[in-house]
Amino acid sequence: MALEPQIKNYEIKTNKFIEDVKMKVNVNLKTSGEKIEKVLYAKSFVSILKSEIKNGSIQVDGKINSNALCYLENGEIEELKSETLFSQTIANGQFDDKKSFFVKPKVLGAENLSAANENLSFVQEFVLSVFMLDTQGIKYIEELDRANQKVGHITVQNVTNHKVEKFEIDTEIDLPQSISKILCCDVEICLKETTCAKDVLTICGEVCSNLIYKTNDENPRLKSQTYQTDFRQEIMLSGLNEDEVASVCLNLENTQHDVVGELNSKGMLQLKSEVQAYVITRKNEDIRVLLDAFCPRRELNFSYSSFENKKVCFLKTVSEKIEGNFAISNDEQIDKVVFCVGSDAKVFNAEIKDESLFVNGEIGVYTVYHLDDEKNTLESFNVSIPFETKIKVDENVKGQVFVDIKLKNVEARNKRSKEIEVLAEMMLCVVVLDNNGEAIINEVTLGDERTENLPPLAIYYVEEAADLWQLSKRLLISPEILENQNKNLSFPINEKTQIVVFRQKEM
Repeated sequence: MALEPQIKNYEIKTNKFIEDVKMKVNVNLKTSGEKIEKVLYAKSFVSILKSEIKNGSIQVDGKINSNALCYLENGEIEELKSETLFSQTIANGQFDDKKSFFVKPKVLGAENLSAANENLSFVQEFVLSVFMLDTQGIKYIEELDRANQKVGHITVQNVTNHKVEKFEIDTEIDLPQSISKILCCDVEICLKETTCAKDVLTICGEVCSNLIYKTNDENPRLKSQTYQTDFRQEIMLSGLNEDEVASVCLNLENTQHDVVGELNSKGMLQLKSEVQAYVITRKNEDIRVLLDAFCPRRELNFSYSSFENKKVCFLKTVSEKIEGNFAISNDEQIDKVVFCVGSDAKVFNAEIKDESLFVNGEIGVYTVYHLDDEKNTLESFNVSIPFETKIKVDENVKGQVFVDIKLKNVEARNKRSKEIEVLAEMMLCVVVLDNNGEAIINEVTLGDERTENLPPLAIYYVEEAADLWQLSKRLLISPEILENQNKNLSFPINEKTQIVVFRQKEM
């Protein structure tokens, strides 16, 4: 029995999410020997060193670079650093080793922060997101013609290149003259735009650097300042155009900073950030596998299976500003805010209604301030600022919503004697995937012979313009035979053209 597939415009999802694996690693730091009075700052970065398939499982090896700022008992501020290696097994033997994949890390918050004498410890939580790349699949059967017993042509979409490219962003930043020492540099990276032309993929983005430094005035203070630097990177991709770049993911691997020049004069900060880019490309190839099996006197049978097609129907990046006011519980008043940094961002809900996308969540903020007492005591608090934003979307956009948040700038000021105002700017990248139930053709086979009586010799007149493929379907004869029997044809063919068809009887 012949099966009529209802398939149009099927597209392979080449960037398929498999699994999120949460990990927790114990981090231990030690001062030069002095007792820790207060922890001012603690954060980690995750780098993937190697990921490979072993016995159907994905083995991920990486490292965690952690740093912290501590206020010591002797009044000095010391920066602590450490490097921790980790190894994680994902998929537990269920992964298809014929598929390509990549792993994208994301750092979450630090837990159980504690300091005892000269030792500092905390638990760093992060997520490894694993994506699988489908390597081949049938895209669609177009121009389905029932009178022609479902003969059509198939387009195959292949992932032709899964390229991992590392590059370094090197920029110089003007520093205030009052800096005596840079204690910490917290960096975020944001992808803004990708274009591909003449075999070159151009990546445009922004590096947000939050510096914590010490002043060199009469009363040295800690301060924080955010710098935003645009970058442009070119990657060679041979033989591809813009439509064939499926997606680009950026991950910050490592950041180093060096001071160029004298800090007491007009110094410069040389910021070197190592970035890893995952470039996934695809290429469509038209193949006429049905023509190879074409026989005008036989049916074509299709076997198929259901498949969920997810297509990007909306993509937008917006910047939003949020603020929060917080009162301290200390008996003393606030002298001055020392510095303020963002810790993490969470999305609680994202939904589309009334042609708008509503997103609500919260960002974490860590603030250090001086009290107005004789010792100028350092205090700190870690709070969450809720936010809700509304983004205009195109008409009829619906589907699954994904929101990625990057903090661009966070600052605080003492608004009143016991109240601190926190201002933050964040970048939201919103992706909406439209879910459509589809069918995918697995196999095409020849069926029973047809009983129609086709004349061994016939002359046809073309009623409307057509190409070779369309004409062969109407006349129920393969394109190769049609061209051999009509040597003077040129396509697209004009109306009223005379076509001679000779069908040789099969023995």
